[in-house]
Amino acid sequence: MIKEALEYIVNMSEREQQTCINGNVYSNKEHYFIDKFNEIEPMGLYTLTSLVEYIKARENGIPEKMFINIVSPDKVVLLGHLTEDNKREKIIEVKALLPEIAYGTFVDQERCNIALQSNFIHVEDWKLVLKVIGNVEVGTVANYSDDGMTQRATLKSGITTKQEVIVPNPVTLRPYRTFLEVTQPASQFIFRIRQNEKSGAIEAAVFEADGGAWKLEAIKHIKDYLETQLREFDNIQILA
Repeated sequence: MIKEALEYIVNMSEREQQTCINGNVYSNKEHYFIDKFNEIEPMGLYTLTSLVEYIKARENGIPEKMFINIVSPDKVVLLGHLTEDNKREKIIEVKALLPEIAYGTFVDQERCNIALQSNFIHVEDWKLVLKVIGNVEVGTVANYSDDGMTQRATLKSGITTKQEVIVPNPVTLRPYRTFLEVTQPASQFIFRIRQNEKSGAIEAAVFEADGGAWKLEAIKHIKDYLETQLREFDNIQILA
């Protein structure tokens, strides 16, 4: 410990020496680059509407050339001019506020029911899935075939009557996955139900089954929205 401290003091006391060899400059001290670019943190927003309002409010004061980069279905950034260090100023970062949906995770009937009603747009397949998870009886879930997808279960269809149904698969659902100003993309999901081996409770899960194609659709919707809202600004380029 003492040795390291002494070496540190000696090194601090040494004067820097630079040597030029074959056109390259070498120093006897290690240097660290201090990047002063973008010292001010970009403004954080949460809606596309707020981004459009910001730009329109500064119609006569925005830089000569600006870029809107659609990074993902839930993130958009507004970039300014190119500096002498070949970096672009990040003016605004827009991050969508979206619900957390646990795709591919089995949860109990109640939690699944609540998640379906609060985090998904109401479409035909949504109604069917909600009916199944809300009415399936304990002890009636069974594999209908050996393909790993098709299942059947007995549903309560009245006070005393019951109905055996095939669990729908795949299903087309529209969860909230991008900014609310644009259309939420629909995509296919695998819907599975099972009975927990320990507790005996019914559990359900939805698995994404479109390979992420919905992301490209969402980005296109965002670009279309921004192009429409900012069509009078020739100095803003939207990148997607």
